Amino acid sequence: MIKAIAFDMGGVIIHFDENKYYEYLSKKYNIEENKITSIMIPLINKFDLGEITLGVLLDSISKNIGIKLPRKSWNYIFDTDATIDWQMIELIKKLSKNYKIYMLTNVNRSRYFRTNTMLKINNKLFDKKFISCYLHMAKPDRKIYQYLIAKTNLMPNEIIFIDDLIENVDGARAIGINSIVFRGYADLVSKLKSFNIL
Repeated sequence: MIKAIAFDMGGVIIHFDENKYYEYLSKKYNIEENKITSIMIPLINKFDLGEITLGVLLDSISKNIGIKLPRKSWNYIFDTDATIDWQMIELIKKLSKNYKIYMLTNVNRSRYFRTNTMLKINNKLFDKKFISCYLHMAKPDRKIYQYLIAKTNLMPNEIIFIDDLIENVDGARAIGINSIVFRGYADLVSKLKSFNIL
């Protein structure tokens, strides 16, 4: 019996393509995008795990690509392009009447704060949040799914997990959590119905 539904944030509730930031830097500073991504992605992964601060992230990027990267550029692209999927918000509200609702997401503190404040996601939507930068663990590492199970006092088969990345879904499935690859609102509703959720 399903008792809880855990949602990823980026790509499911919040829509923002981090590649837009890489494209912005590439065009602004005339640097090959693949060079930027090769430098940034490992640093972003550390940032999402809470291992480095935003200042360290930007200083490291600046040093490695030979420019002075202003802090405002990090927030500018996100503030300009990030959007909330309001259909998903309404769906979560509906589901919360019968199920515990959790957030399980890989995100750094900077993006998480801006999501909560600027985009005004209602914290009351979620019974509990599992955020990579605070837990110092991230999907698809099995430890974060085990942590979710332990902290909710649920069995894996009592949870449905929804994420847009197949590797994260596969990680959850590997320990027995029912999981859905997010492919848009209509597809998700159809898949939830197959679980007799809606």
